[in-house]
Amino acid sequence: MVRALIGILAGIFLISVVRLFVGIIGKAMGDLMKGEQASARPQPSPPPRNPQGELRPDPVCGVFVPTSSPYRRMAGGVTHYFCSAECRDKHTA
Repeated sequence: MVRALIGILAGIFLISVVRLFVGIIGKAMGDLMKGEQASARPQPSPPPRNPQGELRPDPVCGVFVPTSSPYRRMAGGVTHYFCSAECRDKHTA
């Protein structure tokens, strides 16, 4: 009877130790895979620098335009900069 009880307790202990090691190895592998996926993901690039001055996005097509652009329009106290006359005209339409 005592021998069977000791065998059961030893089996439970061994199973617990094996589960602990498998969990540690599984977590390490998951973190390793997660790190590889994060490094493979492309990072968003900042807007390009321009020696002509500050860059602002065109509200129509999203292209970054220097503040020295001749295509601009003031609306509601905010100056909008455009890459072309076509984008400027689309914005006002």
